[in-house]
Amino acid sequence: RSNRPRIIAIAIFAGIFLGVFAAFMRRALQTALEDPAQIEQAFGVPVYASIPHSKLQQTLASRSTDPARLPLLARIASMDAAIESLRNFRSALQFCMSQSRNNVVLITGPTEGLGKSFVSVNLACVMAASGKRALLIDGDLRDGHLHRYFHAERSVGLSDLLAGAPLDAVLRRELMENVDFISTGNLPP
Repeated sequence: RSNRPRIIAIAIFAGIFLGVFAAFMRRALQTALEDPAQIEQAFGVPVYASIPHSKLQQTLASRSTDPARLPLLARIASMDAAIESLRNFRSALQFCMSQSRNNVVLITGPTEGLGKSFVSVNLACVMAASGKRALLIDGDLRDGHLHRYFHAERSVGLSDLLAGAPLDAVLRRELMENVDFISTGNLPP
């Protein structure tokens, strides 16, 4: 004859134990770097800024009625924490690049969905707001979509420039004050 209360108690205990064990194992096997100090220590590369995820940007993008147009947070909500972090990043970049031979900044990452486009377009906007000129180039020839932030067409761009088109044909001047833009252009097969 089964002892129902005893079986329920054992099942609850086993469930809690297995849940906690699984959480600890998942945390132990996770290899993601979460702290900028870990990056500096592991790779010897200085971290100049940490940009938080913007829930406002996510909300604005999900509310957008036109999927071909993305909201530019630096224009809409310039006091958002992510934009303030980008201002700090801009200041750090200006300081550390004062002695460099060029002013080229590459924003990249290993996978999609990390915020490379968000950081690129909003950093260009923040740089332009400080009076600096910026040339933003969308180099994602697989699925570039920076043109959507400027409510522009992909049309001619970087791929066409690489194929021999003249710079004047692909460069879009002053899509916003102090920002010039080169889109991905016609995506290659």
